[in-house]
Amino acid sequence: MGLSYFKERGFNPQIIEKFDLGYAMDGWDYFLKAAKAAGFEEDILLKAGLILQKEGDPSRLYDRFRGRVTFSIHNISGKPIGFGARILTKDKNQPKYINSPETPIYHKSDVLYGMFQAKKAIRDFDNCFLVEGYTDVISMHLSGIENVVSSSGTSLTDGQIKLIKRFTNQVTVLYDGDAAGIKASIRGIDLLLEGGLNVKAVVFPDGDDPDSFSRKVGSQAFQDYLKENSRDFIGFKIGLYQEEFEKNPIRKAEVIREIVQSIGKIPDPIIRSVYTKEASGLLEIEEEIIHTELNKSLIKSQKEHFQKAKEEAEAEEKLEELVPSKNLLSVEDTLRIQEKETIRLLLNYGWKKLDDEDLHLCHYLMSETADIVFFTPVYQKILKIYRDSLSNGTIPTTDFFCLLFRCRDSTGSD
Repeated sequence: MGLSYFKERGFNPQIIEKFDLGYAMDGWDYFLKAAKAAGFEEDILLKAGLILQKEGDPSRLYDRFRGRVTFSIHNISGKPIGFGARILTKDKNQPKYINSPETPIYHKSDVLYGMFQAKKAIRDFDNCFLVEGYTDVISMHLSGIENVVSSSGTSLTDGQIKLIKRFTNQVTVLYDGDAAGIKASIRGIDLLLEGGLNVKAVVFPDGDDPDSFSRKVGSQAFQDYLKENSRDFIGFKIGLYQEEFEKNPIRKAEVIREIVQSIGKIPDPIIRSVYTKEASGLLEIEEEIIHTELNKSLIKSQKEHFQKAKEEAEAEEKLEELVPSKNLLSVEDTLRIQEKETIRLLLNYGWKKLDDEDLHLCHYLMSETADIVFFTPVYQKILKIYRDSLSNGTIPTTDFFCLLFRCRDSTGSD
């Protein structure tokens, strides 16, 4: 039954294997019995969110996913950490999708569906397509577009935005052809801008989404459509509301303020200036007026950030009053501990590769500490030597530093 559904959607055996697509048998404990036979304990299956306890009778256990096709959710290294499961019947009393709950290994706010399969293509093309559903991702792969991920129908989070930023600064958001739905979800663009990403958008014809449109027009026409209809977020937002404000000057004023608020989310002042100029031309309004509104928006944002920081500081002070000072580390001790841990990771594990074939742990740590000067002299000296070695194409190890410092001790050099 599950295989028939995948075939109807045009999913071939290669794509089924690539995304670990599956089917949960339509019974109360098919999975539970199979998992126990394979040696898995009930406690682990419960913690993983794969089985449930019957309400009122905790001893009665049953499968979470039953009679549904399953979409495996992978972490960045390709290990399955959760599932989405789609119903195959038209039972209106059942939700269309059931998803894994939060578990010790699955934090929804830090995961994007398809990122494991997409990360190389995102780096290669320096762009990430962002869609809504599982099948949108898979259909785009079938159309030859692999640099695509999905938020799985949920609002974007800071963790997901940071995950995209690990691989590219360019994001293209793909919207279904439903104006009302677009306006309801457009806040995600401001979050992406605030995260320092450059944002474009594509809207499909009314009634279509990436999945249906790609199957309707074919791979090449689908790829051509994306290239020809990609617009930066300013042009996209103005186009979305243009019909409204052409008939209503007051609505135009509201749209201008919305555009200004979006521009104000951009952390780079040069990019803000570029978009301000573009918005001025498209909205047919003096650039100085937009600058004035933008300054008001930025001042308001700064006040909000200041107030939030003040409240957090006051809360921290109250917490410190409740905790005896003898249990608190000094700032210097805290810095020294953090610096020591960074050096330990570099020396012991810097040579290890992360989930990407061309990225070592040391490269990641170096990028994270690029603008940091260590407080402890010896750790700062080790960090400088480490950076110099990396710039020469060598990843130093503990043996390298042991030999280096023995040589310096024997010569009496600093």
